[in-house]
Amino acid sequence: MRSPSQYLLLLLLGLLLCGPLMAEQPRSIRVTIDGVEGPLRETLRNDLSLSHLENDRYPAQTDFLFRRSERELTDALRAHGYYEAAIDSQLQRSDHEALAQYQIRLGEPVMIAAVNIHISGDGAQERAWRQYRQFDLPLRVGQRLRHADYERTISDLQNIAINHGYLDARYTQRRFEVSPEKGEASVHIELDTGEPYLFGEISFDEHTQIEQKFLHRFVEFAPGERFTNAQLAELQQTLISSRYFSLVRYEPRFTEQEERRIPVHVQLEDNLPHRYRVGLGVGSDTGARLLFGFENRLLNKDGHRYEFDGIFGQRAQSALFNYSIPGRRPARQKWNLRTGWEASQSASLERSRTTIMPEYSHLTRNDWLLAPYISLERENFTYRDQEQQTTQLLLSGIGIQKRVLNQSAYPSKGYRHNIALRISQRGLISDSEFTQLELASKGIISPVDSWRLIARGKVATTFSDDLEALPASYRYLLGGETLRGYAYESIGLLNDANELTGAKHMALASLETDYRFTRWFGLAAFTDVGQVFDQDYHSELKVGSGIGLRGFTPVGVVRLDAAWAISEDDAPLRIHFSLGLDL
Repeated sequence: MRSPSQYLLLLLLGLLLCGPLMAEQPRSIRVTIDGVEGPLRETLRNDLSLSHLENDRYPAQTDFLFRRSERELTDALRAHGYYEAAIDSQLQRSDHEALAQYQIRLGEPVMIAAVNIHISGDGAQERAWRQYRQFDLPLRVGQRLRHADYERTISDLQNIAINHGYLDARYTQRRFEVSPEKGEASVHIELDTGEPYLFGEISFDEHTQIEQKFLHRFVEFAPGERFTNAQLAELQQTLISSRYFSLVRYEPRFTEQEERRIPVHVQLEDNLPHRYRVGLGVGSDTGARLLFGFENRLLNKDGHRYEFDGIFGQRAQSALFNYSIPGRRPARQKWNLRTGWEASQSASLERSRTTIMPEYSHLTRNDWLLAPYISLERENFTYRDQEQQTTQLLLSGIGIQKRVLNQSAYPSKGYRHNIALRISQRGLISDSEFTQLELASKGIISPVDSWRLIARGKVATTFSDDLEALPASYRYLLGGETLRGYAYESIGLLNDANELTGAKHMALASLETDYRFTRWFGLAAFTDVGQVFDQDYHSELKVGSGIGLRGFTPVGVVRLDAAWAISEDDAPLRIHFSLGLDL
């Protein structure tokens, strides 16, 4: 049995434990802002110190912040161009809440009446200033004055100067004048670029597996040329794209500059010399397939490399080997020796081809990729219900490509142009004589975020007097992914025996739109139009249309399409599946 003193001790302990729970909770704080809507209201709320106070535990602190709040709101409103705004505020307390109320009358905003930007110094004639004024300048006459736009302009102009080598650029004037009674503002900015800095010596890490002489061939600028960050970034990207290195960093050594020449050191970490690739794939045209490959990125210190790629699939197989030798300017030039075998099988055509092809690849300064080549080819092919044919070619040609896009995996703006010219002369090696020209373009625009329009077109023509002598690889069939709604390679010509063969000419166009609902998924709708023909165009256009699902991944777009051949009677629904880049 407990003594009275023990009961008293327990009672005191209970009071001590329960006391904080029974104490009165501090009043909460609620802030309301009326008279403004949307993002501006949220901006004003975030600029109020009072709105970040958790509770009214210390009323003196709350009162102090409330008295300061009108000045904070006034400054925030002026930063958004509202210099004549009126604010009514009151703070009311109840037992459980402190309510701060603000009623705002915005008035008319201040509009920009004039923007005067003057660039002086050696860099005054740089093209970048004109481009910035035309496309990127946030301060525009007739728009509402926003202080953030002014600060961004000041920062942008300074960055342009620095990026073009004018590291000593300074402002001789930077101000804006506001006339609230007129509702107008004028901006005055004067920037003196000074003299440009130049590139000094370019050095690389000594420990790399590649010869220093070869590394210097990647540099597209020379000591004494004007220093620009863009050229350094391009060098970094070029070295990364070469796949010789796992890490590339450049370090302009500003403190070591002499006579305005800045030396640059490039830090490199060698990549693993060997790379293996194994994967699975599936496509509605070619079926399931196993992909495998091997690459030796660095065969010797001069940068030679080779790679092998193979596909073993239901309706497509290939084994391709390529030996690559960097050119005098390895960032833009290289020699390739390709050899390989490839085969495909469809309901209309079975073919296999072996190829030996030396090629020279050159990327021009305006990013046109030129690839002239000579190809020795032997092909066996069989159209449905026809005898097997064998052809041999010595082909000369050139491929030309221009590709511009804002990103690879999900481009919202960009285009790709392709030109292919092939010529074969009948002689000791070639069985056929023909000239073939292909023109193809594809473009993407995005009117609003997450919504894209995709258009593509392709035309091809072949100059040859003998269709039968043309290898199947250089005749045209449509269907499958090339013209959705139709079976793979099902659109061709019918000969006198009513047998399907490929054609000498082809025209194809497509219009597609897709909308990205989430980071990973979207919907699409499309229409494909095309036809193949021989001498005279006389056939009706084949039209396929449908809808599809899109899966957006870092390596490209997964496409699952349901399409109908709407130009045919009682055409069945066809499913098409593919994975690849849009451009």
